[in-house]
Amino acid sequence: MYRDEMRQFVHWTWHDTDPNIADRHYWVPWNSYYFHATFAFAFSFWFHNVRKWIDRRKLDRWQAGSLKAELAAVMVAALFSFPGGALLFIPLYHPFHDFFGVPGEVTAVTLLFVFLTTLWKFDRKSNRRLPEND
Repeated sequence: MYRDEMRQFVHWTWHDTDPNIADRHYWVPWNSYYFHATFAFAFSFWFHNVRKWIDRRKLDRWQAGSLKAELAAVMVAALFSFPGGALLFIPLYHPFHDFFGVPGEVTAVTLLFVFLTTLWKFDRKSNRRLPEND
């Protein structure tokens, strides 16, 4: 019975014959990591920036803003994280993987380094401008 029910949903399965998911890490396609990273990046971008654009007060990143700003940030992030993630995914993954034959793990690790560099650059608090303590 269970097997017959699963055959109805065969269109939901990914097959190893699909070249986009043939490269795997512990049975997980590398482009799955890539998808999750781009969607999380887009969600974070929209969530933090929409809140900053609507609520003009100088708030810390994790301080609550106005109710209007918080609701707008959540709604915009929820609506635009998928298109934003897809727009990050398509031009960075498919030309390299499909046209140049770069393996999926190389594109995923490259994207990981790009995201880690971005996080390191923009998400840290720099104290270089503060006066030195004697």
